[in-house]
Amino acid sequence: MDISKLENILQSILNGNPAFQTVMVVSIDGLPLASMSNATLDEEKVSAVSSLALSTLEKTANEIGLGKLSDTMIRGTDATVFIYNLDNEGALVAVADNSVKLGLALYQLKSASREAEQVLKSSQFSASTGEPV
Repeated sequence: MDISKLENILQSILNGNPAFQTVMVVSIDGLPLASMSNATLDEEKVSAVSSLALSTLEKTANEIGLGKLSDTMIRGTDATVFIYNLDNEGALVAVADNSVKLGLALYQLKSASREAEQVLKSSQFSASTGEPV
């Protein structure tokens, strides 16, 4: 997989919005595949927890008839986490401080998630294991 393409996508998110602290692409098993950060966060923990949250919310959406989960947002008192499903290829995760402008963030992340999904789909790579196919 071309990690540099994913890193370019992630860097453009950070450059485009100063509220973003960390952005990453994680495997469906919660392994960090690529990440960029302006903050000190435990990337492995963020990856694992984000993958778990996405999996749980996908099951919830299915159970209550919402269809396939595309994205979710978790707002806390100190930060907001955005998680975008990359069509079962992985997830785009972004952590932003609470100064984030939601409309702009959602627009940026939707566009970036499409790009990241295409990179994952076009690579000879298993997003579930992080290993070459």
